[in-house]
This record gives sequence, structure tokens and C-alpha cells, in this order.
Amino acid sequence: MPQELPKKLPPRREVDHQIELELDAKPSAMAPYRMAPPELEELRSPKQARWQDFLAEFDYRLEYKPGKANVVADALSRKAELAAINMSQPQSTFVSRIKEGLQQDPLAKSLIKLANEGKTRRFWLDEGVLLTTGNRMYVPKWGNLRKEIIKECHDSKWAGHPGMTRTLALLQNSYYWP
Repeated sequence: MPQELPKKLPPRREVDHQIELELDAKPSAMAPYRMAPPELEELRSPKQARWQDFLAEFDYRLEYKPGKANVVADALSRKAELAAINMSQPQSTFVSRIKEGLQQDPLAKSLIKLANEGKTRRFWLDEGVLLTTGNRMYVPKWGNLRKEIIKECHDSKWAGHPGMTRTLALLQNSYYWP
């Protein structure tokens, strides 16, 4: 240990050590998940920064709505691969059977009449198919239609043989019957 301690700090060094980063480069030695949120904010890409500047010019408010409450969401917010399932070819014979069943079911006939007269906003017709809230298809009580739909939502390969709760959720998401 030295006999005497210095009375002041040593002079500041002339060389200032820095590492300059290129634009849009990310540090390779530090994983992003170990960084504090303010440090992550600094790593925003130039593209994100441009969007932030652009959106800052507008006066808007974001409001979260859970999926079930947001029944009128536009088509752009839905997954395209799920929409393709609804437009597949095998469904066309099914839809024609639904249309035929609507002409046979007395309750469906009365709902169609109310929809055509504009006396209900809960049901409407789209290309001859009776729909209700959430664009769910009304399944008439005719033949084995309802049983076939339950079987398709439970036993088919695309459904994956879910349990009772998930099968019911699949049915309630796309179909309606009283």
C-alpha cells in the first residue's frame, strides 16, 4: 500500500473509447430479452421510427375489444387462411342442402319472412342463406343436417376430434339453431 494517497484524481485521458454502430444494426453480444425496456426502445428500426413519426400526425385513440365482443370486425382483421375454409368447394353441396332445408322448416320460413319485411335485425338473408349475429348460419330442423354438422365439428380431420367444450365452441362460432 502506498505511503501517501494522491490528493486529487488523475488527469482525464485524451482518448475517448467508443464503438459506433451502423444504422439498423443490432448488437450481437447482447440478447434483446436481457435488455431493459428503455434500451429496447433505442433499438427500434428506422422503419418503425418512420411509422411512429407518420402516425404521430394523426389524432386517434386505440380501443381494445375482445374477439367475441367485436362481431362487426372488417374482413381485413380476420385470418385469410380461416376465410378460405369457409369458401372451400365441398361446402357448396352443404349450403344447397341448408337452402333446401330452410324451405321445409316452419320456423325458418317465418324468420325469412320477417327478414324480408325488415321486421328483424337479428336475422338476414345473404345469397339465400339465413344468417344471424356474428355471420352464423341458421341450420334448419330438416333431415340429419344438425347431426351431420355436429359430427363434422367433432369427428372430422380438420376439427382434430376435440372434446365436448371445444366442439360446442366450434358450432357456436359458425352455426345457429334454437
